[in-house]
Amino acid sequence: MNIRFLFCSLFFSLSASVSAAIDQQLLHDLDLRRALFSDEYSTIKVAEQDMVLIIQENTTAISRGVAMLITDSGTSLSSQQGLAPLVKQLNDLGWVTMLVPNPASDLFLPEENILTEEQQDEQLPMSIKASVSQLNQQVFDEHLERLSLIMQASLEQAKAYPGFVLVIAQGTSAASLSQLYAENKINAPDALVVISPYWPDRKFNNQLANFLASTPMPVLDIYSQWDNSWSQASTKMRKIAAIRALKLQYRQREIIGVGLTQQPASYVSKEIYGWLSHMGW
Repeated sequence: MNIRFLFCSLFFSLSASVSAAIDQQLLHDLDLRRALFSDEYSTIKVAEQDMVLIIQENTTAISRGVAMLITDSGTSLSSQQGLAPLVKQLNDLGWVTMLVPNPASDLFLPEENILTEEQQDEQLPMSIKASVSQLNQQVFDEHLERLSLIMQASLEQAKAYPGFVLVIAQGTSAASLSQLYAENKINAPDALVVISPYWPDRKFNNQLANFLASTPMPVLDIYSQWDNSWSQASTKMRKIAAIRALKLQYRQREIIGVGLTQQPASYVSKEIYGWLSHMGW
C-alpha cells in the first residue's frame, strides 16, 4: 500500500513538473494551427520559436499600409474579446492587417487587489490599494523583452508592404508598447492607437501616463466606462500628461453606447479613420 502511495505521489509530482514546463505560447499556437487552414496564417521566428501571425490583405484598390494589432495579454489572436473584430473594418478602409501574438506571461494580480464594480467611482485613482508593488519586476522585464522581440520580428514582415505602419494595441500590450516606444527600445510606427491601456499594479500603472506622453509618434487613446479599474485609474492622467508634454497629434476618445466586451469594431474603426484623416493620411 505504501509503495503504491509513493508511486502515485511520484507520478503526480512528475506530471505537475512536466505540465509546468510546457510552453504556454506553444500551446496557444498549436490551438490556432488546429483552428485555421494552413493558408490562413503565417509564422514569425522569435527567439528560435515559431509563432503564428495572421495577415489579411486590404480589400481596396489602394493600400494605406499595415495595421498591426496586438491584443491584451492572455487574449487569443482570434478572440472576439480582442482585436480580431477590427480586421474586416480595417481591411475595408485600405489596411493590410496583422494580428500579432502577445507574450504568454502572467502579469495579473490576485483578485483581492482588483476593485469591485461598487468601488468604481470618481475616487477610483485614490482607492486602488497597493502601497507596495506586487508585480514581480523580473516577470515584468521578461514580458517587455519578449514583446520587443515579437514586435521586431513582426515589423520585418510588415516591410513587405508599402505605406504607413499603424500599431493598434489593447490592455497590457498597449501599456507595455508605450514604455518600449518612450524608451526607444524598438522602432516607432507612424502612429499608435491604444485601447484601454493598463498595468495590473499601482506602481507601474502610475507611470503609464508619462510613458504615453513621451512616445515619439501620434497617439489615439481610446477608453470607455467598461474599462477595468486599472485602465480607468489612468484615463485622466494620460490626457493631462499629454497636455503638459505638449504632445502633438494626441487625441483621447471615449467609446460610448456599448461595452467593449460587445466589440464595437465599427465605432472604433471610425474613430481611427477620422483621426488618421485629420492628420492627412
